[in-house]
Amino acid sequence: MSVWSVVSALVVCAPSLGIRFDGGGGVPLSAPQNAYFAFGPSGALTAQWGPLRILDVELQLGYARMERKPASPTTGAGTLLTAGAGARVHRPLDDALLVPWAEALVQWGFSGGSRLPLALAAGVSLRAGTLPLAFGIYTRLTQVLGLGRAPEGYETFDATLLSFGFSLEYRWGLKDEAPATKERVGLTSAEALAGAPVIPQAIPAPDTDGDSITDAEDACPQAAGPPDRRGCPDSDGDLVNDKDDQCPRAAGKPTNGGCPRYERLLIEGDRLVLRQKLQFNLAGSKVQPTSEAYLDEAAQLLIAQPETCLRIEAHTDPRVEPKLAARATHAQAKTVREYLVRHGVSAARLKAQGIAGQQPTHSSATAQGRAANRRVELIFVACPSEATP
Repeated sequence: MSVWSVVSALVVCAPSLGIRFDGGGGVPLSAPQNAYFAFGPSGALTAQWGPLRILDVELQLGYARMERKPASPTTGAGTLLTAGAGARVHRPLDDALLVPWAEALVQWGFSGGSRLPLALAAGVSLRAGTLPLAFGIYTRLTQVLGLGRAPEGYETFDATLLSFGFSLEYRWGLKDEAPATKERVGLTSAEALAGAPVIPQAIPAPDTDGDSITDAEDACPQAAGPPDRRGCPDSDGDLVNDKDDQCPRAAGKPTNGGCPRYERLLIEGDRLVLRQKLQFNLAGSKVQPTSEAYLDEAAQLLIAQPETCLRIEAHTDPRVEPKLAARATHAQAKTVREYLVRHGVSAARLKAQGIAGQQPTHSSATAQGRAANRRVELIFVACPSEATP
């Protein structure tokens, strides 16, 4: 930090106006006044103009009344009226809650005749939070100079008074924010010390997904969505939020979990079941036209649910010669996979597997049993990392 920045912080112009009232009491310190007079009330009213952050030019009206002691030869209380001008130095008022200050004034006074009071004062003020008010305490030493001396030798018109009490100050031109808590945002240290304009910045409420809906009010704080959906996305526009939609990429009915109603297939556990057995040509390399509509719906479902993957298993009856069964089931599984890929399903989400006759579900003793063993099963499986959308 440079010397210039420190100097700038102290003297940069920040004009302000103020008024201060001092109220309390005082006692004479000098002889013979301290023998004649006791503690009494005192006060002052000061108008202030601050051309610099650490300096006020002041005009002050003062009053002091020293009560007569019982044994005093005087006939009444001692009073002093003053009017004068001076200056006060202080900690910058817009930088702290606690502000120490010192003051010096040259005055004209009247106490049975003209006087020349010189006053030195010191105090400390406490800012009232965000209000332009300050409360404090002070003490003032006033040396009253007279115009001559009495024959006895002491200074008849000279007197020294000590006063003290409380002060109340109102200031125009101060920042509204409390000095101890404000922050100078985006300023260099020199600019901050120099009193550059302070722009209070409220801490914004968190909005993790950046959809202009705060996390506290966002039903889906991790995914951006419109206000009419409480911040939740609805990718397919079916009025079912993606987080509750079993088919977020295909519009469906809310009563069906957000999925379209399929006529040719159903889901049973981890199986995608077609309502009709798939039919192939003799070599297993082509799906018969009667089966295409069933695979079309399966493709639609997989596209609507991009987080799902399938294992396609083709089976046959154990009575078929093993090598022939392996070739035939492999061809059928591959044919189904290629059909789904052609209809928009990612190949990474599909695995084709020929099982041959190793997993029969029925007895091979009857034609019905052998027909039931010849089947294609579509099984939901966990997706590999490269298949995750």
